[in-house]
Amino acid sequence: AYNDFAQAGDLTGKVVVLLQGEPKKADGTFLLSGSTTPSEQANTMKKLANLRKKGGAGAIILYETADEFASRSKLFKNYFSRPSLGVDKPQ
Repeated sequence: AYNDFAQAGDLTGKVVVLLQGEPKKADGTFLLSGSTTPSEQANTMKKLANLRKKGGAGAIILYETADEFASRSKLFKNYFSRPSLGVDKPQ
């Protein structure tokens, strides 16, 4: 299943692997939205919020291509240079 969050149960203290984005069908449209625009669920921040709600401790995010990783990693440069990283506990 593409959306494993729906079946994951309690993820308290677990680190999960997230695939960035949303898969495309053979016709080039996105799997969930059915159009050429990805669905809201493809947003990495939304995926991380869902992980937090399920009690997750962290995530490893996989990108489809090295170019995509390079462009995204520029966005996180300042965050990764902090002395410590953490995920806030759910309220």
